[in-house]
Order: sequence, then C-alpha cells, then structure tokens
Amino acid sequence: MSGVIPKRRSFLGTLVQIGGFALGIAALAWCVHLALKPEHQDALSKLRGMTLTDAAILAGLTVVSFALNGLCFWATIRAQKRLNPLDVIATNCLATLLAVVPFKASLIFRLVIHNRRDHVPLLTIGAWFAAVALGMMLVLGPIIAATMLRGQIDSAWQILVFTGIPVLSVLAMFLARQAAGEVGLARIQRIAAVLPSSLPRKFTASNAFMQLHSGCSMVGSPWFAANLAFRVLDVIVQAARFHIIAVVLGVDVNYANSLLLSSSYFLIGVLAPSGTAGSREGGITGLAKLRAIPGWQSIAPVALTVGACELIILLILAPFAALILKPWKLRQQPPHS
Repeated sequence: MSGVIPKRRSFLGTLVQIGGFALGIAALAWCVHLALKPEHQDALSKLRGMTLTDAAILAGLTVVSFALNGLCFWATIRAQKRLNPLDVIATNCLATLLAVVPFKASLIFRLVIHNRRDHVPLLTIGAWFAAVALGMMLVLGPIIAATMLRGQIDSAWQILVFTGIPVLSVLAMFLARQAAGEVGLARIQRIAAVLPSSLPRKFTASNAFMQLHSGCSMVGSPWFAANLAFRVLDVIVQAARFHIIAVVLGVDVNYANSLLLSSSYFLIGVLAPSGTAGSREGGITGLAKLRAIPGWQSIAPVALTVGACELIILLILAPFAALILKPWKLRQQPPHS
C-alpha cells in the first residue's frame, strides 16, 4: 500500500501540471483573440512599423531586466558564498527560458546548477530562494498595494511606496539579524527548548536546520540591501518597458498602471506552477479587466508583445549562457549535500 501513494501523488502532480499548462495556453489563446479584434488592427500595424530605435530600447531594457534579476540572486547569497555574478545571471537566463514549460523545469535546472556546479547544499539553496522571494515581496508588495488602492501616482501613493518599502525592509533585516549567527541560533534553540514537544528542539539542533538557518544571515546581511536595490531598479525597468510598448501601440496606460501590470506580470511568472506560457499574459489582461482600466482589452496586445520580446531575447542569450555554464558537464559532478 505504501508504494501506491507516491504513484498516486505523482499521477496527480502530473495531471495538475498538464492541466495548468493547458489553462495557460487557453489564456494565451484568449489574449491572441483579443489582440486580433478589428479595433486593435491599428495597434498591430504600429507594432509592425516599430522603429529600430524603439526595438533596440526594448531589447536593451529586457537584457537589463534579466541581468538585474540574476544580480538579485547573486547579492542575496553573497553573505554565505561567493559566486561569479556572470554565472548567476546566465543561470537566471536559462531558468527563465525553461520557466515557459511545465514540470518545474526551471526550478530543477536552478537546483542542479547551484548544487552540482556551485556546490551549494540543497537546503541552503532553499533558504536562498526563500530570501530572494522575501526581497520580491518587500519591494513589489507596497507597489502593488498602493497602486490597487490609489490607481495613480499621487502623494498618497508615494507615501505608501517610499515609506512602505524601506520600513518593511529594515524591519525584515532587523528581525533576521536577531535570528542570525550563533547568537541568533541560540535564541531559537532556547525558544524550542521550552516548547512542550521535543521535535522543535531536535530539529533546531539538526544539520538540516543549520543549512536552512543560513537564510537569516542572508536577509540580515548588508548584501540583502543590494538585492533590494537591484529589485527596485528591475521594477522601474520592467515598468518602463511595459509603458514604452503601450506608447508604441497607442494604448493609453498611465505609469501607475504600468507599474501594477508589469509587477503583476513578473510575479505571476514567478508563481506560475505549470509554466509561464500564457499565464502572465492572461493574468494581467484579466487584472486590467477586474480593475476596469479603460480599454482593458488593448492590454492583451501589450502583454503579448512583452512576452514575445522576452522570448526572442532569451533565445538569443541562451547559447551564450549555456557556453558560460556548460551544463552538459554536470553529469560528471556528484550532488553536494
């Protein structure tokens, strides 16, 4: 009976992945249907007539965004391990390309590269990715919340964002420092020791917890502030790219909504459990509809253009990233525990 449960879970997991991917493709088809409507033919003709300058700017912003995302990963783990920033950027590019397909290909690729090539223990990688995710939420959370509440960049929006990001970041780093290092570990173990169950005490004394505990040192390090700075820059770059594409297509979207939609586009891509194909485009088009953004249907061609631009750049960068990482050699490397 014990052998049946894993098979059943594996089957259900596969079913969820396939179903999620199918929903993403359906969302992509919906966006294409909206984009091809007669009222959007003028926007599509403008896209075909895009100047080389506009195309170069969009390509440049996309490359910069990929680099900044890689630097977010690099800066976060810098307190624990020194990695080559170019290697981490290359890993991010290939992982982003693999994120289009389901079955967690992107996550598996990151784990293999960082574990076998960079010799980072798996649980430390888990703590690392959790710290990166925390950095995303500390920056994107106030921006998305303020834009949902205000709908425009006014004084209240600026107070919420320019106060919210630094206050939440300082608080997170302060709390992480209290839990980091040997002193912080002792604090955690003292708390675990007074709990009625012995499991927390045993777990906090285990080697596994030591690796997970490294996340506190990452978040409490000054390098985490660099991660946050890179994330803020990336938000600005992604919003600028979204806004430029909207202007090229003649779609009227204010900069606050550009921030909201581009940040949501990125976040949906990170959280999509079955691949990013269609999920980001359908997600932000649906968000524009829910927010009753004027001409929300015209967001579909903008989202499709953003996705197409990313895919083209990733396909161009992928061979160079592969030459840097040489993933075909990793079969000779044993897992690092």
